[in-house]
Amino acid sequence: MRRPPVALWLLASTLLTPAALAEPVSLETEVIVIGTAGGRDGVPLDRLPAAGRRVGGDDLNRSGSVTAVDGLLRRLGSVAAIDSLGNPWQQGLALRGFTAAPALGEPQGVVVYQDGMRVNEAFGDVVQWDLLPVFAVREAQVVAGSNPGFGPNGLGGAVLFSMKDGFTAPGLAASVEAGSHGFVTVTGEAGGRDGDTGYYLGLSHGRDDGWRDFSPSRVSRAYGDVLYRPDGETELGLSVTAATSELAGNGPVPLDLLEEDRSAVFTHPDATDSDLLALSLRGRAALADGWALQGAAYFRHLKRRTRNGDQGEFESCGTALCFEEGEELEPVVGADGRPVTGLDDEPDAVFNRTRTVTDGQGASLQAVQTGRVGGMDNILTLGASLDHARTRYGSGTELGELDDTRGVESLGIAIGNDEFNVGLKTRSLILGAQLSETLSLTQDLHLTGALRLTHADLRLRDQLGDDLDGDHSYTALNPGLGLAWNPAAGTTLYAAVNESNRIPTPAELSCADPERPCRFPNAFLADPPLDDVRSRTWEAGARGRINGDALNWSVAAFRTDNRDDIIFISAGPIIGTGYFDNVGRTRRQGLEAGLSGRVGPVDWFVDYALVRATFRTALTIQAPDNPEADAEGEIAVKRGDRIPGLPLHSLKIGADLTVTDALTLGSEMQWSSSRYLRGDEANLTNPIAGYALFNLSARYRVTDAIGVTARVENVFDKDYASFGLYGEADELGFDDPRFLSPGAPRRFTLGMTARF
Repeated sequence: MRRPPVALWLLASTLLTPAALAEPVSLETEVIVIGTAGGRDGVPLDRLPAAGRRVGGDDLNRSGSVTAVDGLLRRLGSVAAIDSLGNPWQQGLALRGFTAAPALGEPQGVVVYQDGMRVNEAFGDVVQWDLLPVFAVREAQVVAGSNPGFGPNGLGGAVLFSMKDGFTAPGLAASVEAGSHGFVTVTGEAGGRDGDTGYYLGLSHGRDDGWRDFSPSRVSRAYGDVLYRPDGETELGLSVTAATSELAGNGPVPLDLLEEDRSAVFTHPDATDSDLLALSLRGRAALADGWALQGAAYFRHLKRRTRNGDQGEFESCGTALCFEEGEELEPVVGADGRPVTGLDDEPDAVFNRTRTVTDGQGASLQAVQTGRVGGMDNILTLGASLDHARTRYGSGTELGELDDTRGVESLGIAIGNDEFNVGLKTRSLILGAQLSETLSLTQDLHLTGALRLTHADLRLRDQLGDDLDGDHSYTALNPGLGLAWNPAAGTTLYAAVNESNRIPTPAELSCADPERPCRFPNAFLADPPLDDVRSRTWEAGARGRINGDALNWSVAAFRTDNRDDIIFISAGPIIGTGYFDNVGRTRRQGLEAGLSGRVGPVDWFVDYALVRATFRTALTIQAPDNPEADAEGEIAVKRGDRIPGLPLHSLKIGADLTVTDALTLGSEMQWSSSRYLRGDEANLTNPIAGYALFNLSARYRVTDAIGVTARVENVFDKDYASFGLYGEADELGFDDPRFLSPGAPRRFTLGMTARF
């Protein structure tokens, strides 16, 4: 465990000593919530030494949006798309080169909270955006950088969702949208109050036949909230989130096949069914001397099932069926342990099934004191958190056959070999304690210091043997220090250095052996230890506003250095096969700049980000399908090579024109530069080409209560891809080893809304 800088210890001691004697002071400015308990107590934006952005619920729920990712991608230049599964409901995001995505194998490093409930799933730290009820989001806060106040995994930043309640969303609302490729979504909301109690209920159902073959999706979500607020300072709320989804994410396609038919899929099915039930309790109470106590507790039950068809290679060895294990042939045995014999033809595919059940509980408590110390404004935050989860994971594989569409049909013969079956139970316990202090040295100069202590215990128990057994413990003390200066009204300059860490997940620990790569999400084969990732972010920036909201501007430069970074290395015979490994040091550095405002009838914005994500440690990794690999199937990664899957440049431009009181027209452009394929960590081959997408929208208010919307995405029907990797498909007649996830073609959406 590393010790924090001595200066930070001295700062904390100096600030804490007089804190209890502080005089209360009121804050009536926009605040950014820092901490794991959620709530509304935080640091005023003009005192925050970090890049903090807000995105309203209306922007997150614009016409055609299916998850919160859509709104964040549209509005923030620092957010890029991660689309490894090829389904808009399963799209993830990258923030400053770290991701919050639903697919294992991405460089996870963004923490997501829903009213104080941690949304990252314990088993793999992934975020299933399809299950988050975006229609019920009041606003999102995006805080970039390795702020220790958000707990482990926040290497690139945090996304905090504040949900609607009966006080903030009164009345009735309904909407229906329909569009290309069988897209339909229906949403209804009702909110109101009865004295001191507010009620909110929202329901949504969406379906999409998918523009790609064999790619239907169905998603139903519900969110309910009861909030008791006897006065402006005390509240107690209970919310329920329920969601179910049936998604087909058919992922990357060989480039040869893609050039023949962009709607084609490689093999299918690739289906994921999820069911979520989550309860969240939150509260706030105002105490004496400027103290406010806020807390949150949650329970999450998630069940996830997958069905996946893959190409498989088997051959006869005598009278039995065999598969290649290393350089030797091993007989395939059935569920009864006997060799599989008597088949008329050799199977050419496998049908995989998995089942993951996670029960998670957590609680956090945070005390915030707003007062004065020696005549200086002071905000002190003390907090503690606990997150606990148990997961039961199982997978099995059956022999299968490919049909003419490369669909896999199970033969009903379960494979009994250990390599094709997994049974795993995991338990994770993460404890945290934090301190944060923001002291206004003068009226315009604000100093912030922070400390967070995190301890994690992870236990893995193999249910079919002992290869996956393991006990892992991690402890980290992460500091932060920042300074914000207000040289003029509405202007903030800041600089900060923060540290955070990312704890390896049970899924990563179960797939960390380069000699035995595994396929996600189907098989885990070994349990070598992984070190936790340690991250330090240096950042400097400025932001401000002129003439109210006539012009808002921001700029930030940052550098995040990781030690013992964990990445997924593609290194197996089947697409998506590989292993996790600590790869030494990596770096994400870059620049963010944003402008927005209103000129007459036009609301506009420009948001740009440069993120250079690179390896800082030379290493050799397995990449057998990369055409530039050596005779051993390895590539040499040099210091400075870019990390695959992440664009260097992102630019978002948009404007809304109010033509009349009833009609508003909108246009947007999203540009992303090239990115390297996974499996080309050494940057030896051409990257995926960059792309620019143009969208148009219109909103017409028929009456005060009823409105009509229309939207066209990818107006020029651009062929593009935002994810790719190297694989092998020559057995099915495709010679090019490049696999790409194609982006969606032109899409039309029409909708109607009613609010009463």
